[in-house]
Amino acid sequence: MAPEQRPRPFRVSTVLVSGALSLACSSKAPEQHLPAERTPIPAAPAPAPKGTTIVARAEEAAVVPAREPESDEPRVYAKTRFVWVRERAEWASQWIGYLWPGESVKLANRHPVYARGCEAWYAVVPRGYVCVDGRRATLSRSDPELVELARVPLVTMPPHRYAESLGAERYGKLPGRAEERAREPDLERHLSLVELARSGGAVDPSLAGVDPSLPPREAVDFPSLPVDLQVPRNTLRQGSTIAFLDEYRHDGRSFLLTTDLVWIPKDRARLYDSVTYSGARLDGTVHLPLAFFREHERTAYERAEGGRFTPSARKFARLSWVELTSATEVDGALRYLETREPGLWVLESDAVVPVLSPTTPWGARVSQDAPPRQDGSADRKTWLEASVDGGWLIAYENTRPVYATLVAPGRGGAKRQDAKDLATSSSTPLGTFPITGKFVTATMESADDTVHSEIPWVQNFRGAHAIHSAYWHDAWGEKVSGGCLNVSPADGRFLFAFTEPALPEGWHGVRYDPHLGSTTTVVVHR
Repeated sequence: MAPEQRPRPFRVSTVLVSGALSLACSSKAPEQHLPAERTPIPAAPAPAPKGTTIVARAEEAAVVPAREPESDEPRVYAKTRFVWVRERAEWASQWIGYLWPGESVKLANRHPVYARGCEAWYAVVPRGYVCVDGRRATLSRSDPELVELARVPLVTMPPHRYAESLGAERYGKLPGRAEERAREPDLERHLSLVELARSGGAVDPSLAGVDPSLPPREAVDFPSLPVDLQVPRNTLRQGSTIAFLDEYRHDGRSFLLTTDLVWIPKDRARLYDSVTYSGARLDGTVHLPLAFFREHERTAYERAEGGRFTPSARKFARLSWVELTSATEVDGALRYLETREPGLWVLESDAVVPVLSPTTPWGARVSQDAPPRQDGSADRKTWLEASVDGGWLIAYENTRPVYATLVAPGRGGAKRQDAKDLATSSSTPLGTFPITGKFVTATMESADDTVHSEIPWVQNFRGAHAIHSAYWHDAWGEKVSGGCLNVSPADGRFLFAFTEPALPEGWHGVRYDPHLGSTTTVVVHR
């Protein structure tokens, strides 16, 4: 949704639907669904011009086509969800990552390894083995099911397009009217209300926020899909979220095509506006301290005769930021911070001001004047510092801060990492943690079966807690999450590319292995 609007409240404590992966902000983990990236992560958005009072908005993530492999380059192609990369060529081996439908990864060599439980294992780049059985993965680019997948833009980077379910049915194939009537008991009345709204008549309260228009393209069903591609869920309860690729017309009705190639009636969903907020790149032209503005726009102040502070005609937009000097002034009981815009001041209580840590987690002195790391340097260390009460996050490379932004911590506030009620209280754990896994997207589910579909840029740091993007709100700097650290899609993409371990080309998820190098440290405090 547009940053200028207030967030639509989301009433659910989200829990990652994981199974084998630990990716939630809560305790329930009955199954696992997680979606798509296939190409190198793009560079971070450009920083705002120095001294601006309006935050530089990141463009919505571009659709980036998968790299077209050379014709003679041997690759394994994923046909379904969770094509696991195993440490060794055996099912009992630990998974170290996985591939996603429609993407491929280069083979390390052309020699199969034969072992019980799989037709043939193949070593992949940069490490690990994939079971190639023809059903879930194939070596053939001309595999009929793989060709079928190529009809739709599965190979795109998030964010996808998103909507909120109003109790929508999920159809595995384009439905006939008889099936729709059987699964949607109020269908006739509902469609009559949709038609009335489409023709310019009164909009029934049940359709508030619904787009009744018909898209121009006709839907074409898929005659054959790979095994386990579609998530086995018939209905998305009200308040769940939908990730979809595009919208199509079928039998006089609009349908959304989801990322697992299921059809959902568009008239049973409210489309979300894009969340375009992004933080500040500390690239040498922009420095801390910065003042961010959450909740609503804030008044700028200036000095009047006699030195008193009075409201200016200028305003700081909600979710904007401005550079500060180090000067502060007290006027009565109020403290003001000087901005780098001549004559303008910020009321301290109106601003979120990220505080630079004096030292790194390993004890080195932090400095904004530290030289940038040389590309290819082997001593690169990355770490993130987040304040739950402050609602901010700073990303550091070695001793130098490189990015600052607002985050949305748990609505239950901060608790010690060993607190027993972290999940039930929607609290964010305090402490120092390693990033243990990175997943381009993940689907999360609450205890009442409300689902958040295809959440982009997920990074686990403490058991079920993660740093991840949120597309269903834009309440950055406010305590609204189920315990995770929510970031905007643009910030999530930057942080995902910035942190370690790096996601190998063609992989959708990677698990941290301490034998293969370092991981990013996450420091969470009040």
